[in-house]
Amino acid sequence: MQLNAEELLIISKIALRIKALLGLHFTENRFGDLARGVTEAAKELNRSETLPLVLDWLNQSGLSESELKVLSTHLTVNETYFFRERMALDLLVEKIVPELLSGKKQITIWCAGCSSGEEPYSIAMTLFDNFSESECGRIKLLATDISERVLNKARSAIYSAWSFRETPDSTRAKYFVPMAKLWELIPKVRKFVTFEYLNLVADPYTLDHIPVQNVDVIFCRNVLIYFEKPTINAITRKFYNCLSSEGWLIPSQTELNEAYFPDFKKFYFGSNIFYHKTNLQKQAAVNAHRIENGPTHLPMPKVIKRRAEPPVQPKKTEKTEKDDAPSLTVSEVVGMYRSGQYEQIVRMINGWVNNDPADMAVYTICLQCYIQLGVVSDTVIWADQVLKRQNVNARFLYVYGTYLLEQGELEMASKVLKKAVYLDGTHVLSYISLGHLAVEQNNSSRALKYFGNAINLIDSGINIDFVDDAEGMTRGDLRNMIMHFIELLV
Repeated sequence: MQLNAEELLIISKIALRIKALLGLHFTENRFGDLARGVTEAAKELNRSETLPLVLDWLNQSGLSESELKVLSTHLTVNETYFFRERMALDLLVEKIVPELLSGKKQITIWCAGCSSGEEPYSIAMTLFDNFSESECGRIKLLATDISERVLNKARSAIYSAWSFRETPDSTRAKYFVPMAKLWELIPKVRKFVTFEYLNLVADPYTLDHIPVQNVDVIFCRNVLIYFEKPTINAITRKFYNCLSSEGWLIPSQTELNEAYFPDFKKFYFGSNIFYHKTNLQKQAAVNAHRIENGPTHLPMPKVIKRRAEPPVQPKKTEKTEKDDAPSLTVSEVVGMYRSGQYEQIVRMINGWVNNDPADMAVYTICLQCYIQLGVVSDTVIWADQVLKRQNVNARFLYVYGTYLLEQGELEMASKVLKKAVYLDGTHVLSYISLGHLAVEQNNSSRALKYFGNAINLIDSGINIDFVDDAEGMTRGDLRNMIMHFIELLV
């Protein structure tokens, strides 16, 4: 929608009012979408569609809940699909739910901003595929959204082919019934999810006047992009308060920003980051004790230098360090990592990893273990040992550089991340982290340069390993994330 100067002035005032009413943030480059949305909402409510009168209406005190629901329906985009960002579902079934089932009688999972239902139904199908009927009976799955229109679509559970673009045919055949060119979800899955209206800007969060509390897992993916940082911080703080003592927050990988989740502890799972509610004061005390007393219980893995000549082979009767080393594949080490065996991995890798480039995958896993264990001194000392190797790769450098950035070690982070893009000029995530580093240094022009490099790589169509291995995160998802960062700078 093209707007003249007078309309731009009015729509800027409308944007401020929408932000106050719904928390939704519209930058100037989205004013056309905002104008279109509010006029369509006014039309549905039988009000005047001219922008000055729309502004008068919005400035009235005490807009009804039904009016706010219509507004939100026309101002939010609800594009989604089944089994999006699968790594989150892997974390759910491999770690979160088994641990919760072992210690709790009842588990509550909440999809905040569930849109048309693909996300909560994906969770439900994943649970049915991996847990017994009695175990699923102990799980409550709640889904909320601000748009009544998408909630009604979710409750109907009828979908077109576009929603199945990441769904195996066998899964669709198992859980859906064909209806001409559409598919209807079977009642067993549909009844497993409870859909309710909830505005994430509201305070406090209630359903039928009952506070939302003691939630074990909150999925909130591709929702925070609609809000500004102060609103995002308020939302994540309320999420923290809604969660049980060891609860989990699962954001989209396109919305990762350390400033959004200050109350949570990061949890690395594969190439993804999620957030865990922990007793931060207790963790800080543990870390302080470990730093004071030294990491004696966590031996630093040895960096074994390659010899010019092959070593003399010992006799078979002799027991060597190699005999004591576990013969595990990288995939088995990944499995140990996903099950939380961080200290075991650190001990195991001592004396096991050689200097072959293929072993950098294991070194990276070990680095992530040190990060999970939470002692900065251990992590930095060990990572610096690895950096002395000649064949360190971009992925290791990205993980370490991003960790240094999060610790506020900007100069060290800059050196490590720049080395990553020097070694691999197509490593998109390193460019994104360099962009965030430039933001921390109040250098917007440099940040825009790095974010622009990342966009150019994605748009070039060249093979990007991270995007190909991102477990459901598409090039489009990654691009949207970067564009969101750019919008915050311009």
